[in-house]
Amino acid sequence: MKILAVDTSTKNLNIAIYLYGQVAGAYLEKPINTHSEILLANIDNQLRRSNLALSDFDYFCCCVGPGSFTGIRIGVCTIKTFAQSFNKKVITVNSNELYAYNERDKEGYVISVLNAMNNKLYYAVYNNGSEIVKPSICEIDEFKDIINKYKGEIVSDILPSLKDFEFCNDGPTGVFKTNNANSADIKTVENLDKFTIFANSAKFKSVRGIDRINNLANLAYQKVLEKKAVDFQKVEPLYVRLSSAEEKFGVR
Repeated sequence: MKILAVDTSTKNLNIAIYLYGQVAGAYLEKPINTHSEILLANIDNQLRRSNLALSDFDYFCCCVGPGSFTGIRIGVCTIKTFAQSFNKKVITVNSNELYAYNERDKEGYVISVLNAMNNKLYYAVYNNGSEIVKPSICEIDEFKDIINKYKGEIVSDILPSLKDFEFCNDGPTGVFKTNNANSADIKTVENLDKFTIFANSAKFKSVRGIDRINNLANLAYQKVLEKKAVDFQKVEPLYVRLSSAEEKFGVR
């Protein structure tokens, strides 16, 4: 089975190829040019490296959000065009389930969280692979109530601001545990000043770029097996929130 999957929902660009159980792909961290300028060229590069053509794929996959409105539209429109052109079905994944994928078989709650900007977070809750709370948005200050309610493991690609916590070898004491607790990571952490969540039951895992590539490809394959492929006409972006213009002018 061959699947081409793209994720343009963040500033980073993710392109994954699932080929007979193997995963290949490209991860570009905050490229200089926009996704609309580099997506097709990078897809072409991956196809050349894999000696494949678009017509060779059995399925196409895109991340539908939540995330960057413009980025989501670019990825969704590109994949829908491929699917229509080659008469193939589409697999959709959302950003939160991508982060939670590695924890899918664990019992207990898993809270997937992404930075929604403007002091807001996108979150979803999973339990043993099932979606308990669909992708939603909340204020950062409200997130502590969510993790106190579900008392689960938190997975994300952002680390909390470390200035509010006592730091130790395996993470901020009594609050979060992270696999990336070292000085090199601290220097590259996006500083979220209001990300001050105090919940003794919470554990924190950080999802890196290579994890997102693997998760994108493997989750697409899993959904194929679950017969969740759809016609391209049924693929829609998952925005969760209003756009800036809609919020400003009160449009719904």
